[in-house]
Amino acid sequence: MASHPIYQFYAELEGFEPKIWRRFQVSNQVTVSRFSYVVMILFEMMASHLYSIEVDKAETLGLSVPQRHNPFRYSDTFIAIQPDLFDFDMSPFPEQVTLLDASSIKLRFFVDQIDEVLRLNYDFGDNWWVRLVLEDVFTDRDIPGTVFPRVLEGSGYGIVEDCGGIGGLLDLIEAFKQKHGEAYESYRDWTGFDDFDIQAFDIDDMNFRLKKLPMYYKHLYEDQKDISERGIALFERNYSGIKK
Repeated sequence: MASHPIYQFYAELEGFEPKIWRRFQVSNQVTVSRFSYVVMILFEMMASHLYSIEVDKAETLGLSVPQRHNPFRYSDTFIAIQPDLFDFDMSPFPEQVTLLDASSIKLRFFVDQIDEVLRLNYDFGDNWWVRLVLEDVFTDRDIPGTVFPRVLEGSGYGIVEDCGGIGGLLDLIEAFKQKHGEAYESYRDWTGFDDFDIQAFDIDDMNFRLKKLPMYYKHLYEDQKDISERGIALFERNYSGIKK
């Protein structure tokens, strides 16, 4: 049973039309890193790049904590990362934010108010951003805890790794619409896709992936381990021999 509070979020890929969005639920007991993996899976982010997730407490809660009274010493903006993966001499983060270890803080301590806004940044080169709003917090002991995380609804495929961000994704979509020419052939060879539908979203497949993939994201980000052949097959949607 789901004895702990469940968080329901609305998430949307920033800067893209038509909207690519998800509505999903997750236990508030997961770590911020685990939560980030769920978001990445939902938007086809394949754990190939660094990420961060941030919340601005001053903006979302209407707070203004003087720096001398702030227990975190810096500001009201908190960014969770995997610190052992970063070269802080080359840090992309402003000095006036507080950095937290995403793998050691639970989600309930990072966000706890309805309408709070989080932003996940994935791949600091392509610079993908997902905006998340905490829509609801509830407890339902009749729901098995094993069903979480789960996606309730959504629209759109997600990102394509290393395509160059929003602009590159738009170019890729246009090339696949044309289905001929040098750009199409190049994208087809690079992605391995014969066709690409940016509006495609398979909710059953996504819920399956939400149950299976987070452990492999943990292997890559937290444990710095290579993933197994089974994990690679899951990433690539090669489900032969894998029970769904």
